Amino acid sequence: MIISKTPLRISFIGGGTDHLINENSYGSVIATSINKFIYLSLIHNHEKKFLINYSLREKVDEIRQIRHSIVRETLKHFKITSPIEIHVAADITSRGSGLGSSGTFSVGLINLLAKYRKINLTKKEFAEIAYYLETRKCKNISGKQDQYQSAFGGFNQIFFYPDGSVKVKRLKIKTDRVKKFEKNLIIFNTNKTRKSANIQKQLSFNKATRVEFKILNSLLNNFKYELNYGDIDNCGKIMHQAWEIKKKVSLGASNTLINKLYNTAIENGALGGKILGAGGGGFLLFYCKQENQKKLIKKFNKLQQLDFKFYSNGSIIKNIN
Repeated sequence: MIISKTPLRISFIGGGTDHLINENSYGSVIATSINKFIYLSLIHNHEKKFLINYSLREKVDEIRQIRHSIVRETLKHFKITSPIEIHVAADITSRGSGLGSSGTFSVGLINLLAKYRKINLTKKEFAEIAYYLETRKCKNISGKQDQYQSAFGGFNQIFFYPDGSVKVKRLKIKTDRVKKFEKNLIIFNTNKTRKSANIQKQLSFNKATRVEFKILNSLLNNFKYELNYGDIDNCGKIMHQAWEIKKKVSLGASNTLINKLYNTAIENGALGGKILGAGGGGFLLFYCKQENQKKLIKKFNKLQQLDFKFYSNGSIIKNIN
């Protein structure tokens, strides 16, 4: 049996800029992996059928019959011929959560099948193949940050350039500052799921948007400075400014429920925050100083809180004999 373990992610600032790239601009995101994972396992199938076990259970004779598009196209990409079983498990219900589950799933599956086929791939190749299969073969709308963050892992700034290239830069922040930042973050589940592609279709690309994204890139640089050298609490305030911009350029990012929850959090001690992922539902991230978190948790007592830590690795493989 081969098992891949691939981390989900949270992004702090810059989301959406990986969609709006032209000859005069680049996109950039600051994100981290967390200790919540998608696990995929692979074994040979004794019934000589392809068995895919996720939220549904598929048993088919040929790859082309598989309904799960990412699984189908990835098996085709790796030219799998022998019937196999693939089983999926996750630490949390991740679909539509904003934690990058689709990219995480794709990277984990590619890592799994590369190991099965004894093909050596780099982390960059994991991400590139995942993005290609999701967008070109499965026709999904997606930026690039999820695939790269899942493949590389850690606390990163990811740059997206006009020529299609991507650079992942591991942020070197003093451990005590990272820990303080981590402890001041709190995540709640809105209990509302959505399809990321439907939200991303509502990104507004016009002159005003380009101005807003330039401001967002400036805020990202301020965020990085405060995280490294300044007052870490300012990171929360900068996240608030970035969230206000995100609502302008992506009409589906927020809604009445999210606005109400966000405003309630600000009134009860949060300095800033954002919806994770494309928006419309999923998890809400807030920067809230530790001394104010009890008040916020009490106010949101009907929402599930996500217990998490930052995680330094990307997708890994385990062999079980």
